[in-house]
Amino acid sequence: MWKLIDEFANEFDITKGEAEKYLKFFLGKIQEGVNITGYFSSEIREVPEKSGVTKLQGEEKAWTIPAHKELKIKLARKYKLLEK
Repeated sequence: MWKLIDEFANEFDITKGEAEKYLKFFLGKIQEGVNITGYFSSEIREVPEKSGVTKLQGEEKAWTIPAHKELKIKLARKYKLLEK
């Protein structure tokens, strides 16, 4: 992330501390869920608990993934179809 902060600071002629503050704010908003029309949208999804059984080397082993939240980011079409 430091390279991004350096580039951001240089591009907008601000200090690296200010750049870091602005980028952390922006990334925090993405993690809350936001829609920026023409660029991307993000949302927090509740994922239910999952469990199952897997066979490893002939031995059955039960597994469980607890319920959790996940961040989903959907890019605008113009960014999905990048051309050279």
